[in-house]
Amino acid sequence: MKTTNTTLIKDATHKRQAPTRVWVLEEMPSKSWGEMNRYIRKNSDAMHLPPWMEQADEWPEITPERFIELRKFMLQLKAVQCAALLRVNPSTVWRWENGSIPIPFAAYMALRLLLDVRFLPHQVKEWEGWQIINAGPDVGMLYDSKRSGTMVSPGDIRAARYAKGERDAWQRRAEKAETKAAELEAENTRLRQLFNAQGVTKELRQMQEKLSAMLDDIGTAEIIDYRPAAASHHQEKAA
Repeated sequence: MKTTNTTLIKDATHKRQAPTRVWVLEEMPSKSWGEMNRYIRKNSDAMHLPPWMEQADEWPEITPERFIELRKFMLQLKAVQCAALLRVNPSTVWRWENGSIPIPFAAYMALRLLLDVRFLPHQVKEWEGWQIINAGPDVGMLYDSKRSGTMVSPGDIRAARYAKGERDAWQRRAEKAETKAAELEAENTRLRQLFNAQGVTKELRQMQEKLSAMLDDIGTAEIIDYRPAAASHHQEKAA
């Protein structure tokens, strides 16, 4: 450990801040990791650690409960299977899990890596041929190397979720519009039928009025006495 010269740090507004000590870790600490970790946490406000130590410090404490959860529930391994995988005696795994002896970080990390590997693209048929580009201008892109040659970024995947949401929303709107259009079409058909029915009714009423007028004409017609000529001559002779 060594301390560099005091450094003044400026923020975005270029206002001077209080001087900050910058600690640089140059080599692997000779103390145990537990002691070193406590020292780091105690002086974390004044230390700038190398990336490998920052990453290691992110790992939670490895407890028997965490190990059992990873082994039994996440990986679904029996203790004997776990022992065979880690090349240790089954009794060692049991002692790890009952807290008799500390759990090696390497053993826990091996199980974590196994969990990650189980869900890598080559383990799932639908993702066969997909890989993450690790160099060049397209670094970090997910690339379909065997089929379509499609290349997507994490942003594309996130955007696809919102695009799907928009598509579903528009689909729901379209379905509602289709339902409303069907209702309006049915209403239009009903009104046209009603209009036609009213036209027929009107025509029948007009016919009824004409028939009534004709019947009235017949009822008020003058009655003319009409008798045959022979009958009239016979009546006159008799008189």
